[in-house]
Amino acid sequence: VPTRRLQFGTDDDEEEKSRREYIEQEIVASERSYVEGLRVLVEVYEVPLRQAGIVPPETVEQLFGNVAVLYQVNRHFLDALEGAAGQHRTGEVFLMFAPQFEAYAQYGERFDEAAALLQKLKKSSSDFRKFIAEVKQMPESRQLGLDSFLMRPVQRICKYPLLLRELRKVTRDEKQAADLDAAHQKIQHVMDLINNSTRSIENQKQIQQLVPRLTNYEDFAKEHGPLVTPSRRIIKEAPIGDVLRCDGAAAAVAATMMLRLCPAGCLLHRNAG
Repeated sequence: VPTRRLQFGTDDDEEEKSRREYIEQEIVASERSYVEGLRVLVEVYEVPLRQAGIVPPETVEQLFGNVAVLYQVNRHFLDALEGAAGQHRTGEVFLMFAPQFEAYAQYGERFDEAAALLQKLKKSSSDFRKFIAEVKQMPESRQLGLDSFLMRPVQRICKYPLLLRELRKVTRDEKQAADLDAAHQKIQHVMDLINNSTRSIENQKQIQQLVPRLTNYEDFAKEHGPLVTPSRRIIKEAPIGDVLRCDGAAAAVAATMMLRLCPAGCLLHRNAG
């Protein structure tokens, strides 16, 4: 009696396996390129700039933040990824390094300030302009400017969840899939930390901008405390000049309150901060 040969694999299985291997290889290759960019940022830009004394040490700190820490973290992360190549342990490696990626929250929350500082230095210091122009011409810089290198950590941490999702789509093994899901959740937590920190800093800036517009602010501060504190936040913005006819300390109090318009008029509620 004729029998059919059993087939334990299908074309779809092979395609899925090939796709998974491609994604894993892409993760390693792109991580290798990223780590090289971090090396340039630290060894070609930050360290020589410190040694040159073109700008004060504290300015260098503000400009580069904790990028040297990120460089060390991702060097070890890359080593681990390369060691796991072909073993389908990418999710496990991400999961192992996820706590260390929280260092990106510190970098991300100060990135806008660093970018603004870079533009300020370009305008105010000819020595600084000359330095970054010369570094840009070096082979390892590949004609990319300092602003491009400073942006890379922010771009990379945002890329990780996308890569993990793509890998998860072609992963059937339960243990590997669970690792990828857990790693994605932890990386997303880092993204949330960055977003929350950025919103908090922006809120503090908005409140700080209110201070010069208030009269008798010193009297208000004595009675109610400083307007700018970590616990205060802007709940709602609204043009209240036509609703409230007040000046001096009364206007300052109004600035720290939530304005809620209702049919009967307006109610002012003191911010719980």
